[in-house]
Amino acid sequence: MARFGNRIHTVTREDVIRTELLFKEGDKYDPLIISESERELRANDYLTDEWIKVVPNHESKTVDIIVHTRDQWSLIVGGTFGGTDENIKSGLDFGEKNLLGYGQTLNYRFRSSNAGAAHAVGFKDSTFASTRYLLDLGYDFTDSKDIYNLILEKPFYSLSTKSAHGAKVFYSDDNDANEKKKLKRSRVYYGWSNNFWGENILRTTAVLSVGELDYLKKGKPHLVSRDNKILFKFDFLFEPHRYVKDTYIERFRIVEDIPLGLGLTLTAGKQLKSLGATSSDFSGGVSLRKNFKSRKRDYLKLKLDLWQNDENFNYGSYGGSVRYFFRDFKYQTFVFNAEVSYLDSKINKKIIGGTEGLRGFKSGEFEGKGRVAINIEDRIFTYKSAILGIFEPGFVVFTDWGNTWGDYRGDDLTKLHGSVGCGLRVALIKAPGINLIRADVGYPVTRQSSAVVTVGMEGFF
Repeated sequence: MARFGNRIHTVTREDVIRTELLFKEGDKYDPLIISESERELRANDYLTDEWIKVVPNHESKTVDIIVHTRDQWSLIVGGTFGGTDENIKSGLDFGEKNLLGYGQTLNYRFRSSNAGAAHAVGFKDSTFASTRYLLDLGYDFTDSKDIYNLILEKPFYSLSTKSAHGAKVFYSDDNDANEKKKLKRSRVYYGWSNNFWGENILRTTAVLSVGELDYLKKGKPHLVSRDNKILFKFDFLFEPHRYVKDTYIERFRIVEDIPLGLGLTLTAGKQLKSLGATSSDFSGGVSLRKNFKSRKRDYLKLKLDLWQNDENFNYGSYGGSVRYFFRDFKYQTFVFNAEVSYLDSKINKKIIGGTEGLRGFKSGEFEGKGRVAINIEDRIFTYKSAILGIFEPGFVVFTDWGNTWGDYRGDDLTKLHGSVGCGLRVALIKAPGINLIRADVGYPVTRQSSAVVTVGMEGFF
């Protein structure tokens, strides 16, 4: 089936591959540019077996570059089946990830749950008009909600990119019976990049962001907020060329490029009263990202995000996470994950339960301003395909702990809810549009209740 799909699909055009490369004929040879070009090619889902070989020509004192890629089935024919036993979520996905060989994505998504039906259509072209411009269009809708999204930008698509600019427009109109919410956000930006202290990179971006929130909920005052501001963002990339290539870390079977350099982002801005801004005078935040490789095969991933007056009309958004992958055993990976977050907002909340970090409890059972989650999982791999090479099975044993707080005055974090359980993972090697089926059975240990089954189709283990 997969071989048939690979034969009938359109082969990627040569000019699309050339656009993805960060070098051209006649350029000075740079091994860092070659390595980064490989990572650029690997980021495309419709390509596989990507490698670049350098062949020196001693007579002409030049090098020949051989770029190898292999197309794979890019048709999206998949779906999802998840949630918990009291709220099953199902859906279908149709589309194409390499439309006519141009590397464009066109997709349609349908989801159904107790809340009703939801639809989404989208188009994305990361090399729009054979350039480095990205065009991303999206429209999501339900019976009571419409969401429009438009992005046209030339981003920092590589470490060697010297400038970036673009525009983003977002509009959401939610007319629920008990809650009406309209969100508007438009952003234009321009950024430039410089090296400092050797190979380290500083990206400086100026952003003009204009937004409006109109929120009305039964029993609550009518809230209208205009968030119009100018921001300056400073992205510090330390040791940006330090990457390792590995598999079975965050993704199942898929090659991952894991950066080991430190990433630090500082953002500061001010409200523009001349444009009618009504929110807090100061906007800004700090973001920190760092991955470590230790003991040959282990990984430690750290993240910290602190924001005041963010782009989602939250007065404050704060969070951090620690994730460790212990890989001393060939067929097992022990994963420890801990995260804490807090949201100071009148319109948004944190949730936990079911597929949201706490198996063994109902989906989204707990909600509040704050959230804490601790997950320990033993992931058992087989590395072997089964049933005519179609499936690769895996297993997990886990314990989840967590809770929320701040849902109402006096709601404090006094205890953690906990569960234990086990699960099955099945990688669909030959199936288009689906990477993984997961099924978990969780048993609550902090209260007497029946087990909860969570099922899903997704790319993360």
